[in-house]
Amino acid sequence: MTELVPIYALYGEYLEEHHEDVLHFEAIRDRSAKYNWSILPHKHDMLWQFFYLQNAGIRMYLDGWEHMITEPVLVSVPPLFVHGFQFPDDVIGGVISVRASVVSQMLPDLVGGGNLSDRIVIMSQNTPDFKACMNAYDTIKTGFKVYDQLRNISLETNLKALSLAVLRHEQRNIQVDSAHRKVQEDDLLRRFCDLIENNYTANWSSADYARALGISTVQLNRKSAAGLGVSPQRFLTKRRILEAKRLLKFTQLSITEISQRLGYADPSYYCRLFKKHVGQTPSHFRQAHES
Repeated sequence: MTELVPIYALYGEYLEEHHEDVLHFEAIRDRSAKYNWSILPHKHDMLWQFFYLQNAGIRMYLDGWEHMITEPVLVSVPPLFVHGFQFPDDVIGGVISVRASVVSQMLPDLVGGGNLSDRIVIMSQNTPDFKACMNAYDTIKTGFKVYDQLRNISLETNLKALSLAVLRHEQRNIQVDSAHRKVQEDDLLRRFCDLIENNYTANWSSADYARALGISTVQLNRKSAAGLGVSPQRFLTKRRILEAKRLLKFTQLSITEISQRLGYADPSYYCRLFKKHVGQTPSHFRQAHES
């Protein structure tokens, strides 16, 4: 039988107490010490949590993946994501827990757009936005102990700063991933063009080019259409027609010889294809350029 993952308000608490505070802060050791430094995998249906973990040697279980902490990190865990931890007994860090509705109200267009709410974010200390996160985290940690009329305003302001820093970090990652994918796409198209240049006189099919690139014919068709605007076969034909024009202009090779040099066994088929793409037969094209 499948073991159900428990859903808590805060870990070990099934009924969320009513708090006027916009968020809750506590040191990691305050709760984990009660559970022998082990927080079993669980999830929250309404809470968004931000963990600051300073120690190396902390083991995290995040939505089915295990991570070992080797440097200080800040982790954003949206509602309904399974997470658990195994802490050393000298653990240093804290957790900010806030109702998901509060985060959504602060950043309605951004959070609702799926930028943060659909993924766990892990931010290490060498990332550009880590300092901004830690400034907000430290202010929340200190401000949570201060009880005055500005308490919630201060907590909410710094919570928004923290959320924005995490969001900025994640958007930067998305941009980097997108750029990386584009480079990969461009590199694949460049290799495809190189293959065409080296093999356009051979009778290679689209499947042959795809096999040489290590992708499927469907993938090649899709990438060629997106990057070159035509199918692989059409791109190959355009290259052959370009070479046919050059040979007709600058050599005395016969139509049959040109057809064979370009890989067309049937000269009549080559002539029909040339006229379809150029609007003239090979003979008329040569005559026009001789004059």
